Amino acid sequence: MKDRINRELLRFFTSEVREDILNVGDSFLNDLQEIRVRTNRPVILKSSRGERVLEKKMAKSEVESIFSAVCENSIYAFQEDIVNGFVTVFGGHRIGIVGKALYKENRLYNIRDVSGLNFRIARQVIGAADKLIPSVIKNGEFLSTLLVAPPGLGKTTILRDLVRRISNAGYDVSLVDERSEIAAVYRGEAQNDVGLRTDVMDSVSKSEGIRMMVRSMRPDFIATDEIGTDEDAEAILYAVNSGVKILATAHGGSLEDLNRSTRLKELIGMGVFERIIVLKQEGFECVEKRKEN
Repeated sequence: MKDRINRELLRFFTSEVREDILNVGDSFLNDLQEIRVRTNRPVILKSSRGERVLEKKMAKSEVESIFSAVCENSIYAFQEDIVNGFVTVFGGHRIGIVGKALYKENRLYNIRDVSGLNFRIARQVIGAADKLIPSVIKNGEFLSTLLVAPPGLGKTTILRDLVRRISNAGYDVSLVDERSEIAAVYRGEAQNDVGLRTDVMDSVSKSEGIRMMVRSMRPDFIATDEIGTDEDAEAILYAVNSGVKILATAHGGSLEDLNRSTRLKELIGMGVFERIIVLKQEGFECVEKRKEN
């Protein structure tokens, strides 16, 4: 992992900062999750082991130089990504961006005076969905599934691996990756393994992407992350009425949390999801759902 970080991410930093990061040690870097860069503050490394605060404070010019390197010295070419608040680089790593938001005609069109960057380390966990597989298969067929969990329990990681498994099992999967977190597409190529039969629509709103995929790709499954809005629900119903199964995630710690969302409660009541998997620290709970009369 250290070599991968060095190759894919540390190239954006000066040799001095690279050396400081590498001196933290392999045991910490092997589980590195984030590199936080802020103007006039030290670089902070985060992992499951805690955090390490480096000594050197980053000057404004250094943060700007890193940002320019992330954008391959062509910030204009990355304008759409910048407006979304992040840039995806080779390896699937995402760099979050903060600064001064600029609006024109009530529409965000740029982020200027970048003051902070968050390098989020991409880490695919092959096999993350293995324990769930028996719960989402019936009579040899995979079922429409909703993964539910609060932030930090790995629902996106599990969704990614579930997509991979279902795709490799012979199903055509259309992945609507609104925030480039699942497949981590870089220059048209998925950096994560999402399966042999998976087509990815990257950086598109869930509602628009779902409709596009149903019309153009004739999938068996549509997969997407963090549903919940009225637009999401309407697009999912469009897909279901077209004979497509759904793989999705939602925020929550229980079924009761889902019921607080009118649209999610409606989708569940209509039997859109044949299985609801609630992820917990100690494991998961599987709920079989049927259509309400």
